[in-house]
Amino acid sequence: MLRAFLIAVLAAAAAAIAVAATPASADTVTCAPGEYLLIGGENPRIADLRAHNLPRRTSGYAPRCLVAEAIAAEVQHALQDGKRAPRTVSVMGAQWSSGKWRCSYPDAERAVCKKKHKPKRRITFRLV
Repeated sequence: MLRAFLIAVLAAAAAAIAVAATPASADTVTCAPGEYLLIGGENPRIADLRAHNLPRRTSGYAPRCLVAEAIAAEVQHALQDGKRAPRTVSVMGAQWSSGKWRCSYPDAERAVCKKKHKPKRRITFRLV
């Protein structure tokens, strides 16, 4: 009886360790604009920055929020320079590349950028 109880306890502990060891991956991550110092200034200001279905690390290096902020910064800088909002965006860092993203602007205040060939991966934000 004691032996069966110990086996059950050890099996439960092993299952708990296995569940705790697997990293959780959220489908949608809310990012703080300006965390990586890429977004700056006003007119327009970036708000509600979110990364949907992005891998934990882009190119094995860049976190989701860094990629999201870099894409939002490209849009913001184009609008601050008096240009039209870009339809395609490609950003990269010293050790990573995000690939090409198609951006659409459903209304004057919202932007949605989807990864080319992988439309479930997307970045959303508001232009305030």
